[in-house]
Amino acid sequence: MKQVLLWNFHGPNARPTAQHFEKHLRDFLAREQVRAQTAQISDHAGHAGIVCLCDALTATRLEKALRPQGRCQEDEFIQAYSDTAWT
Repeated sequence: MKQVLLWNFHGPNARPTAQHFEKHLRDFLAREQVRAQTAQISDHAGHAGIVCLCDALTATRLEKALRPQGRCQEDEFIQAYSDTAWT
């Protein structure tokens, strides 16, 4: 089962901070040769999130290295954010 890791950013600079983090996350994934997809989400003004879709073993590895604020299974995430555009 695929896992989703989540990093949240809040405040007036949430979106650019999240975009900056996503760039570093993608660099990390490429450097470590990790197969995963990333996407940006937003619940409301002043919030932005970065999510990473990967297998369970990779999720555990990324949790240790990058300390996300959340983790759930892909189907749970899709129920809440069905319009997410993965890259």
